[in-house]
Amino acid sequence: MTPGRACILAGAALVSTGCGGGLPLLHPARTLPSGEVRASAGFSGSVPVGSLASAIRDAESDPNGGAAPQGQDPTFAKGALVVASIAPGLAPLGGARVGVGWQAEGGLAYTGRAVR
Repeated sequence: MTPGRACILAGAALVSTGCGGGLPLLHPARTLPSGEVRASAGFSGSVPVGSLASAIRDAESDPNGGAAPQGQDPTFAKGALVVASIAPGLAPLGGARVGVGWQAEGGLAYTGRAVR
């Protein structure tokens, strides 16, 4: 494999790591035969990195602690927005599905932050 191709594959893998963070995959990607059951359980995590982590750290170490007049502390506001949008931490996930025949199946999934 050429170095250029390796870099492209590594970049593609890195870009796709955040895809569907807390969603159960429900593999295989085909309907199950009648009566067959598949289940999965685990945890998913969100970790802010780079400038997002810096924004949170800066807001936590802000000497004003958000005590400036409302809307006038951009450091604290940026950190609060990152925490609200990224929701760092672990979330439980679980899912199960069963084949019901006629190339159909039923299933339930729980991701810790939403019921689907």
